[in-house]
Amino acid sequence: MNIKSIIGKNVIDKRAEKIGKIEDMDLNTKTGQINSVLIDLKTNVRSQGKIIVEFEHVTAIGEYVFIDIEVE
Repeated sequence: MNIKSIIGKNVIDKRAEKIGKIEDMDLNTKTGQINSVLIDLKTNVRSQGKIIVEFEHVTAIGEYVFIDIEVE
């Protein structure tokens, strides 16, 4: 998957709620692996603003990006 294609994808949390979109990623330039993703939260989510999620919490990437945590 092209790294740039992940930017802008909608993010679905553990409760199956759309919480926002991928805004940016932290990459390991030596290995090319993604360390974390920056999520721009929707305004109707309890938390507002942006959060960083470690890539180990990303469970799937397709039409949406799924994470295994809840955003409070």
